[in-house]
Amino acid sequence: MDWQCEWGQYLPQILSKHKQGDDLPAFVERMPVLPDSLHWVRDAFSTLAASRNIGMAAGPIPLSEIEAYVRLFGLVDDDLERFVHLIYAMDGAWLKWANKKKG
Repeated sequence: MDWQCEWGQYLPQILSKHKQGDDLPAFVERMPVLPDSLHWVRDAFSTLAASRNIGMAAGPIPLSEIEAYVRLFGLVDDDLERFVHLIYAMDGAWLKWANKKKG
């Protein structure tokens, strides 16, 4: 998540230039690969991130929004604890990045 926060927004432009012959920067070559089994969690985080409260600073994703997501998409109990843990870990990394960027 740290890599995505820092460099993800630039990746489409970098890859486009790479197709035109530019070398890939070292940080792109070191990009972590997300296992296929976790793509759905990344997509859920993207959806849930839009529900965070933003005032003077961005707040964490509310647990009530995670609960609503779980109900809407019918996650089963086996996945629930892991899902919540992963969302909060990703959210913590995003909040750290956002606060660092702001300060």
